[in-house]
Amino acid sequence: MERRPKIIVRMIHLEGPLKGRIQEYEESSIPIGRYQHCLVRFPPELSLISRDHALITRDGNRFELIDHSKNGVYVNGRKIEERAFLKDGDILTFAYGGPKAAFLTEVVGEEDIQNGEMVAASGANKETAAQEVLSDPGPGYAEKVPIQKPSLSVVIKYGPTLKSSKTLPATIGRGLQCDIALDHPNLLDRHIQICFAEEQ
Repeated sequence: MERRPKIIVRMIHLEGPLKGRIQEYEESSIPIGRYQHCLVRFPPELSLISRDHALITRDGNRFELIDHSKNGVYVNGRKIEERAFLKDGDILTFAYGGPKAAFLTEVVGEEDIQNGEMVAASGANKETAAQEVLSDPGPGYAEKVPIQKPSLSVVIKYGPTLKSSKTLPATIGRGLQCDIALDHPNLLDRHIQICFAEEQ
């Protein structure tokens, strides 16, 4: 048995019928098109998109985009030749002049892998967990519910790509130590910091 990072894929739709939506996927295979089984599914009347337009698959810790369509797929404005590996922040365009989405990933933990498949919890473990949930803590017990801080990220469009930071505060500038490093002559090494202020 081996362990590998658990990665969430985020598709941020920038143009097209899904504009404004942010979709998250934990699957290692993400079909894109007009078919009902597609995880990224476009309206059936959008003929520019093939029924089985493209597929994003996980290869180790990388993701590969495979083109199945007749109208093509573009990464950062360039049409791919059948397949291409994706980078965090790439802009995907499905068919020339078609829907556009940003590709982002986030590592959220680890998962057990055996023979290439995720390992489910055993029946004994599930039963133990169920007993813990259903057990009566007794009279006078006051459960302490932890206060969870919101999980936020910053996404900035820079040229044809997106730059992102998974944590706040996030520092933006030219310096390599910044959370989001942008090579632009008008920026300082540490140009700006974005923070989250929680209301009291």
